[in-house]
Amino acid sequence: MATSSSPLVTRVGLRVLEQGGNAADAAVAMAGMPALAEPMMSGLGGDTMVMVWSANEQRVFGLNGSGMAPSGTSLERLGSVPLMPEHGAASVTIPGALDGWCTMLERFGTRSLQELWEPVITAARDGYPVGESIAGFWAVGAALMGQSASSELREVFLPHGSAPQPGQRMRLPQLADTLERVAREGRQGFYEGPVAEAIATTISAGGVPTTTADVAAQQHHSEWVEPLSVGFRGRDVLGMPPNSQGVVALHALGILDGLPLAAMDEAERLHHEIEAIRLGFALATRPQGGNSGDTSYMCAVDGEGNAVSLMTSISGLFGSGLVAGDTGVLLNNRAAQFSSQPGHPNALAPGRRPRHSILPAMVLRDGLPEFVMGVIGGNAHPQGLTQILVNALDLGMNPQQAVDAPRFKLIMQSGAVHIDPQFNPAVGHALVARGHQLGDSYGFVGFKGGAQMVRLHRDATGQCTSLEAGVDHRLDGVALGF
Repeated sequence: MATSSSPLVTRVGLRVLEQGGNAADAAVAMAGMPALAEPMMSGLGGDTMVMVWSANEQRVFGLNGSGMAPSGTSLERLGSVPLMPEHGAASVTIPGALDGWCTMLERFGTRSLQELWEPVITAARDGYPVGESIAGFWAVGAALMGQSASSELREVFLPHGSAPQPGQRMRLPQLADTLERVAREGRQGFYEGPVAEAIATTISAGGVPTTTADVAAQQHHSEWVEPLSVGFRGRDVLGMPPNSQGVVALHALGILDGLPLAAMDEAERLHHEIEAIRLGFALATRPQGGNSGDTSYMCAVDGEGNAVSLMTSISGLFGSGLVAGDTGVLLNNRAAQFSSQPGHPNALAPGRRPRHSILPAMVLRDGLPEFVMGVIGGNAHPQGLTQILVNALDLGMNPQQAVDAPRFKLIMQSGAVHIDPQFNPAVGHALVARGHQLGDSYGFVGFKGGAQMVRLHRDATGQCTSLEAGVDHRLDGVALGF
C-alpha cells in the first residue's frame, strides 16, 4: 500500500510496489513527486525525516535529513528583531532532503534513483495536472508571498502571473533538468557542481555569505537516530528525537494515557487533550521562531512487511521565495524556525539545525508496526497526531474516520484554541466555560493539517493479514493498495 496527499504521488509509489520494489524504493520514488504535485510545500530544496521498519531486522530506524544554517549566518547581521525573517536568504538552511533519501535508498532500497524518478522527470518535462486543493494553496501561497517572491519563482511557478487553476497542466522544464542530473549522478549531482553553485550563489546574493563548501557539507550528513517512544493504550508510539518536535506528541500522549478519555463527553475529552498538548510544548522547546509549516507526508508498506513513514517539507508556503538560479529548485525557509534571541537553545548559528516541525510517526503493538502515520501543518503535526491516535484507540474509529474527524489547533504564541467548525457549537461554549480562549474557526488559510494513517491488521501469530488506510479529506490525497 502507498498513501500520500496527491494521487500523482501515490500512483508513483504503487507502481514501484507493483513492479517488485520494496517500501523504501516506493517512498523515495514518491518523495521526488511533491516538487511537482505540491511545489509550495516540498521539493529538493527542503528537508526530510523518515522512520523505517525493517522486516529483516525487526526494528525501527529513524533518519534525520534536516539541513544546517550556512557559514555566513549570524545573529549580528540580523540585528535586533523579535522573530526570524519568514522569507529571503536569511530564512534558508542548506537542503537536507536529497541526502536523506539517498541515505535511505543505499541502506534499504533495491532500485536506482534513476529508475525510481523516471516518472517524476517525465511529468516535470511533459506536464501534469494541478490538484484541486493544491491549486488553492498555490493561490494562497502566491498572495502571501507577494513582493517577497523572486523573479525566478514567478517565472517558474507563476508563468502567467498567477497560480494555475485546478486541472491546469503545468510544465517545469528547469526542474526536470535538475531531477535528471540528480537521478543520474546521485547526491553529488545536487551537492556539488552547477546545482550547488546555484544554491550558494542565490543565498549569498540575498546577503548571507554561503559557499559551495557549505552545500557540500550537507552531503552524507543525514543521521540514523534512535526513535523516542512512549506507551499509549498498550502500544509504543514512536517519534523522532530533537531537532524534531516529535517529543511534543510523546509528552502529550504519555499524559493522556493515564486518563479515561473514552468515558468522557466530547468537551471534557478535548479539554484534557488541549491541556496535554499545551504541556507537551512547554516540556519541549516552546516555539520561538516562525509558526508556519507546509509539508508533504507519504508512507509505504510492502509485501514483506517493511514500512516507511516519510515527511518532507520546504517549511512555509513557497519557502523562502527564492529559486536557485535556473535549477527550478525552490529553497526552504526553515531558518525561520530558529530563535533570533541570543542564548536561546534554538538560537540561529552557523552549522546548526533549527527546531523542526517534521515528525513522521509509527506505532508498535507487541513489537510490530500497527500504525504508520503522519499529520502535516507546522505546529499542528504533534497536535493532529495526538488527536488521531485518541480517535483510533480511545474512540474506536477506523483510519478514515480518525483522520477525517474534526480537530482543534492550539496556537502557542497566543494560547488560543482554534476549533474545527464541524464540532457542535456547544463544545466551543463548554471549552470557554472551562477557561479556554477560542480563536477564529478554521478557514482555508488556518489549515489544520492533512493526515494519513495505515493500519496493519495481524493474526494471533503476528502475521499481517490486511492493510487499512485513511487519507484526510482536507487535501487531494488517496491510498492505493493491491
